[in-house]
Amino acid sequence: MGNPFFITLRLFPVAPTTNNLYVSVGKRRVPSKQLNLYKQLVHTWYLQNMREVNEAALYLKGKGPLMLDLIWRGPRLRFYTKDGRVRRLDASNRIKACEDSLCQLLSIDDSVFFRCSIEKRVIEDRHEESIDVLITKY
Repeated sequence: MGNPFFITLRLFPVAPTTNNLYVSVGKRRVPSKQLNLYKQLVHTWYLQNMREVNEAALYLKGKGPLMLDLIWRGPRLRFYTKDGRVRRLDASNRIKACEDSLCQLLSIDDSVFFRCSIEKRVIEDRHEESIDVLITKY
């Protein structure tokens, strides 16, 4: 028996690595420029996808546990060097900022996600990166 539901959101912005989300200023940790830029990109994406996000938020209200699967799509040279070696891009470090942004947009707590995964996928016909989001019942 398959999952009783799934939600798909396409072309979500690629999050910065968790290594670059915050910077130290004196004794405080504050959001980095990269995180602030990412939040602006997510807001712009939301304005362009408001209907789908709001429908998903209504559907997910009170549901859980859930799985979050992210597909990081990008051109070949984003993931491989010209001579075919794999670039040092840690995909799992991108999950947290993406998950937090999605939870804020969907008005859900990230504790409902019992499994989160990310996959890199080469897309030859596009030059820009994005993440496809799939939310299913756990």
